[in-house]
Amino acid sequence: MFNLGNNLKRSVEILWKYKVLWIFAFLLALTSGSGGSSNSGSGYRFTNDVQSGQYNQMTGQWGVWMRQVEAWINQNIAPLFATEQQALTTAIWIIVAVVLFAIVVGLLFALVRYPSETAIIRMVDEHETSGKKVKFGEGWKLGWSRRAFRIWVIDLILSIPVILFLALIAGGTFLLITTAYTSPYAMTPGPWIAWVIVGVLLALVLILGMIFLGILRNFFIRAAALEDTTIGESFSRGWQVFTHNAKDTFLLWLTLIGVGIVVGIAMILVFFVLIPVYIILAVPGAVVAAIPGAIGFGIASLFTGQIPAWIIAALVAIPFFFVIVFSPLVLIGGLVELFRSNNWTLAYRQFTGREVPPAVVEIPPALPE
Repeated sequence: MFNLGNNLKRSVEILWKYKVLWIFAFLLALTSGSGGSSNSGSGYRFTNDVQSGQYNQMTGQWGVWMRQVEAWINQNIAPLFATEQQALTTAIWIIVAVVLFAIVVGLLFALVRYPSETAIIRMVDEHETSGKKVKFGEGWKLGWSRRAFRIWVIDLILSIPVILFLALIAGGTFLLITTAYTSPYAMTPGPWIAWVIVGVLLALVLILGMIFLGILRNFFIRAAALEDTTIGESFSRGWQVFTHNAKDTFLLWLTLIGVGIVVGIAMILVFFVLIPVYIILAVPGAVVAAIPGAIGFGIASLFTGQIPAWIIAALVAIPFFFVIVFSPLVLIGGLVELFRSNNWTLAYRQFTGREVPPAVVEIPPALPE
């Protein structure tokens, strides 16, 4: 029988005692932003004059650089938006570029996220079964498997409603914009108000549906990770486990929602408490970010001018900088996600009979005297 209190307690114990899981939790969170007399006075004036000269030099260099940037924008960017047709074409290409970039980044993140999530699930399950604690390399082998790929495909399938919703909203909006040039009625507020109302209603239905699918996902992916089921079998098995334990499932989900609200409030305080840590980590963050930034600048400078090369270098370096600076916050978020995952894994074990009951020690009857 499902015991919520024991489930929460055991999840905390695993989180605290099984430290290798912290690494995978971090990866998972990282991948789902100046002296008395007249002499002293003359010395101060000299220093002040030097500092003023340096300041003027710096501001002068900054002004030159800004004028260069402005000239480059006027020469290369402004013509792309000179006419309505050019602006529309440019906007379409920007959207395509952003989508392609998001796909590439998403695939790279998936190579880390899904093995990490699979490793966490399988490591906790194995630890509960045999008491064994594996090292990082062994844990990564547990995660880097066909099971992780199946979980990735499961998430792709679960994201279909969102994709259809976005396609519908984009298509309807594009249709209203294009018909505005041929139909005077499309320019009136009526069609736009109606479309907004439809969009809001569809969004509410989507949100409720995705919440429900999010609950079911916990069973789908654990069927794939723990029972090595195929993608279709994972959906079937997960649905079966849910329907047989719906009451306990919603109880656990509501409890974790409450825990998440409390943790979210606490994280606001933690964010400000860690400000001195962010400042300290800014130095190593800048050093680490300088390496990929320099590589990005070197490669970009072979194909573009100096200004776009610097822009590309900054875009490459900034994510690395923020990862280092805010790594404590990422780790805390990962531990919260680890606690949540542990609860669902332990619940799945109980719901499917994988939980090994404690051995019953039989006490032999007392011999008659």
